[in-house]
Amino acid sequence: MPVLLHIDARAFEVVARVGPTAWLVLEHLALCSQVDGDDLVSRETARSVAAAVSVSKDTAAGALRRLGDAGLVRRRAQDRTEGRFGAAGYVLKLPAGLARTPPRNDTPPAVPPRRPAPDRRTRPSPTTDQLTLLVDAQEPQP
Repeated sequence: MPVLLHIDARAFEVVARVGPTAWLVLEHLALCSQVDGDDLVSRETARSVAAAVSVSKDTAAGALRRLGDAGLVRRRAQDRTEGRFGAAGYVLKLPAGLARTPPRNDTPPAVPPRRPAPDRRTRPSPTTDQLTLLVDAQEPQP
């Protein structure tokens, strides 16, 4: 189910502390996370985060490290199931000023619907009045 992020002025302090790239990574992790028991967990990797926010994997890893240093994410160990490694991920601790909620039924769509392009075949043909005025204006005046 899609979720919404609510951001208020209290988030400015966190953005200033971790930087805009790390904040963008935190927003992405929050949008891709799921509740797992008492934890909010995102199963993203540094590479998938990098692709999602259009940065290099090293930049994404640095942003994840800054978020970890700030206490906003904690690396989650891989689950081992039936002798195979499962997905790792990050446990999130959303700061004051950033909340994750399910959308309400009365929430308008995020992107307004597109208006259909006008049908060029039904456009009225241009009038010649203005063209006549231009021609008349070029004639010498008596």
